[in-house]
Amino acid sequence: MEGIGIKNTDSFINGALNGSAWQTNTINHTNGFRASADRAYLRPYLHRPNLAVFNGTLAERILFNNDRVATGVEVTTGHASYTLHATSEVIVAGGAFQSPQLLQVSGVGPAALLEEHGIPVIADLPGVGQNLNDQFFTGIGYRVNLDTLSTLSLGNHVAVDVELFNTNATGRLTNPGGEYAGFEKVPKHLRSNFSASTLETLAGFPEDWPEIAYLTLPVFVGNLRGPVPTDDYNYATILATIMVPSSRGNVSITSPCMKDHPAINPNWLTTKSDIEVSIAMFKRLRQAWTVPALTNLTIGDEYYPGPGVQTDEEIEKQIRSSLIPIYHASATCKMGKADDELAVVDSHGKVYGVKNLRIVDSSIFPFLAPGTAPQATVYMLAEKIADDMKNGN
Repeated sequence: MEGIGIKNTDSFINGALNGSAWQTNTINHTNGFRASADRAYLRPYLHRPNLAVFNGTLAERILFNNDRVATGVEVTTGHASYTLHATSEVIVAGGAFQSPQLLQVSGVGPAALLEEHGIPVIADLPGVGQNLNDQFFTGIGYRVNLDTLSTLSLGNHVAVDVELFNTNATGRLTNPGGEYAGFEKVPKHLRSNFSASTLETLAGFPEDWPEIAYLTLPVFVGNLRGPVPTDDYNYATILATIMVPSSRGNVSITSPCMKDHPAINPNWLTTKSDIEVSIAMFKRLRQAWTVPALTNLTIGDEYYPGPGVQTDEEIEKQIRSSLIPIYHASATCKMGKADDELAVVDSHGKVYGVKNLRIVDSSIFPFLAPGTAPQATVYMLAEKIADDMKNGN
């Protein structure tokens, strides 16, 4: 990263937003497994008398009384349907897709959408399901002259590494990938090509807000639809994503039933700013592969997508055809002030227009925070709202 002007920083947990460093991963060092919220926050406390977990259970509808107070939730376990009654309030944590879906099927959301599906309107909140923020990756890959995770597709390497992992939590399977990352503003020599509207959009972000993020992966990453090379070569990829997306998607129910998946429209690359920054990002990826530290490792020309992709039009087409979802969807029940038409919850996660209903998940972010993973931000959001609840807010 230093070879293209991205300076090293100590870490990304000290407040620095730009630079390059090894990322902090939540991995249990004793067994090599990822330490998830389930493993770290839930399982150790399943014995508590004030906690009941219903496995394999789907929330079907939030119930309200005539005063628009949330009183419980209709749920289904297998073929059995029943009601869980709330003694204080109903807290929704269905994520960026199912939280807005549950609100919509329960009568909280855009009135026209609810009426289209025959759902009585409890609260007309136009922002429920709108403002979807998500990131995507695109990358450039090379054949390289050192061992990478590509060898796992050859011979009996997988069996060997599975044995190493299972016996002493070592080997290549302990590598989550993308451990080294870089963040930067688009440099001047590429920024000079931006339109006035793109520059205006970017000027709306804080001065230290990164515009591009990079991840290094010791494996081939194409477009998830094409074949993965199975020859005797090792591969490496540098991926990138934009940190300043202005395109917004949406989530809409397709029926009054939670069992039917909602329509999810990520709406990527629908603004001029996103397109221009993405093209600049792709050019920066190419520049990264030209630094001596990497040219000493590469074999032959660019393997993916290849030197045939050159013009801005070709680059945009390549990005659109190869973009990879990162699954960081957020902001579909955004937090905001009461006079914000698209705001769904207040600063305590309480849903506008009804009572005793709160949302605590990434759907209430007003926008996606800078970084390649919102995990820590979600955890701290939950801690913050837990404190709000304990303090009576």
